[in-house]
Amino acid sequence: MPLTFDEFPVPTLDEWRKVAEASLKGKPFDTLITETIEGIDLRPLYDASHIELLTQRLAMPAPTANPVPWHIAQTLSPDLDPEAFHQHLQTALENGQTAVSLDYSPSVPWLNQLSRLEAALAVVNWSQFPLYIRTGLNGLPLLAMIHASRKINPQSGYIGDDPYALQTRYDDPLPRRQVLDFIAQATTASTANEMGTLLVRGDVYQDSGAHAVQELAFVLASAVQQIRDMQARDVPAQTAFRKMHLLIAIGPQFFTEIAKLRALRWLWSQIVTAFGLDVADYPPHIHARSAQWNKTRLDAHTNLLRTTTEGIAATVAGVESLELFAFDALCADKGTFSERLARNQQIIMQQEAHLAQVADSAAGSYYVECLTDQLAQHAWTLFQQVEAKGGFAEAVKTGWVQSHINETRQLREKRIMKRQDVLIGVNLYANLDESVPSPQVKTSDVGITESNLKVANYSDAKKALSKGAHVPDVAVSLGLHVAATLRHGCHAAAYFESLRDNMAAYHHQTGQVPRIFLMNMGSPVSYKVRADFVRSFLEVGGFDVIDQGGFDTIGSAIKAVVDANVQAAVICSTDALYKEIVEPLARSLKHVQSDIRVILAGYPPDEVPDFETYGIDAFIHAQANIYAINQQLQEWLGVSS
Repeated sequence: MPLTFDEFPVPTLDEWRKVAEASLKGKPFDTLITETIEGIDLRPLYDASHIELLTQRLAMPAPTANPVPWHIAQTLSPDLDPEAFHQHLQTALENGQTAVSLDYSPSVPWLNQLSRLEAALAVVNWSQFPLYIRTGLNGLPLLAMIHASRKINPQSGYIGDDPYALQTRYDDPLPRRQVLDFIAQATTASTANEMGTLLVRGDVYQDSGAHAVQELAFVLASAVQQIRDMQARDVPAQTAFRKMHLLIAIGPQFFTEIAKLRALRWLWSQIVTAFGLDVADYPPHIHARSAQWNKTRLDAHTNLLRTTTEGIAATVAGVESLELFAFDALCADKGTFSERLARNQQIIMQQEAHLAQVADSAAGSYYVECLTDQLAQHAWTLFQQVEAKGGFAEAVKTGWVQSHINETRQLREKRIMKRQDVLIGVNLYANLDESVPSPQVKTSDVGITESNLKVANYSDAKKALSKGAHVPDVAVSLGLHVAATLRHGCHAAAYFESLRDNMAAYHHQTGQVPRIFLMNMGSPVSYKVRADFVRSFLEVGGFDVIDQGGFDTIGSAIKAVVDANVQAAVICSTDALYKEIVEPLARSLKHVQSDIRVILAGYPPDEVPDFETYGIDAFIHAQANIYAINQQLQEWLGVSS
């Protein structure tokens, strides 16, 4: 007998709401609605009524993604020796990688000279594997060098960078005119192939702290600005759209990231249509990569969980190519094993989870459809604000874009510092048994040797590079070279990692770790919850927390602290008991050891002024800034200055 489910009644949204309100026991239903950092309200339940008018409101077509496997585009560590990288790349391509992906670095010799680059990439079958290179500004001549090569002939991918996104990371003005002139010349010279020469980088915004709406709006604005820039240099809009690729970061909010990529396709349709072109002829080329913002050096294997959900979100939404960061990407001793794991994550998604076999698998979900619509609407509004400022170039020049991103980053950091947003192993459940890994060393620009090289345009650059000229020298001659200090994109864990770095350095120098004593007063029922909270709180700063159980008397507690020979102690008990014990405990401790820091677990607002006069130096509680207090304690205890 077929199962039809007809015997089960379908509850209406009103019926469901009444049941929910009854379970809330007097709390308003709106307490179930949460607001995202983008200012979007998320409801506990969605039904068909929430998406009935979406198509009419958006008034723009949503092209359907083709169910084809995306390119596995893991960026490999650029070994300094071209032969070593050759072997490295060959292993990757033989074991599931389906694209070549690089980040240009002037300190890698083989990336700067054609013969060495050809040696490093000799293993690649260019009819099968696309090439993706983020050049920065100093590496833009790579475009000409690749086109000058007879051995490197990629048929798809992109080579280039986004001058507007990069400008948001520099305090000094970049040579925008020279950069755009060169990109326009390269685009015109390469119309016969499908290699992208225009790159729009949304990852720069997210990795600087921007939220999903800002990333969408600024990607849209940068794309429009670059199309206009190309038109002003006699590059038709059709060519510019065909040569443009979008690099999008995938962050931790699973459904938001799915909706973000779907909204991007809708918004792209609107832009293409506005230029008088057919959307079907100019689909978006979306390259997704893990966001750096939520990655950590501490407890780094948790990054595997983060990148897995990010990869699934990207592939469910539909992308052309994908890169998942290695779990130890931020660590100095990053190795090939972690790259292999990152590659295998994508292989599992393709070959075992079969995520490449369904086009737009989130379509029809009331929640995802509604969230897609809201993100698109909010992003379009912000995009229009950029246009009202005179376009993206002007908005970046005046710092308006940077200001918006900075505000969001500060809000994100505040939420993390108060543990409203959690980074496992960083601001919660710190793993003190791990050896704190050193940070990855940022490569800096190499010194530019004096050269008589005279290069005036793309054609000259191509000739010079074909004869052995180096990329940095060509960049200098073209006026592309940037020597200003780059303000690198940040990641959310950086402040907390600095706490653990301080503690690791202190331990290395002294052989010790500062200890903090828990003065648990009364029965376990009185102190246990707060004692556990304080331990977790202080371990984030790397402190050794001493817990000897509860104390029945003030005298026994004072003696235990003195015998432990510590520099700080935390009083843990109930607010009611604090009225009796805080004054004698704090005053006695300060009398016995004048330099000891006395901290209270909790924050009874009516008692705080009095407690501070008794000698309480700080308060640890659920609303406290966990970073600020741990930093202050490190300064007090001589860990950092």
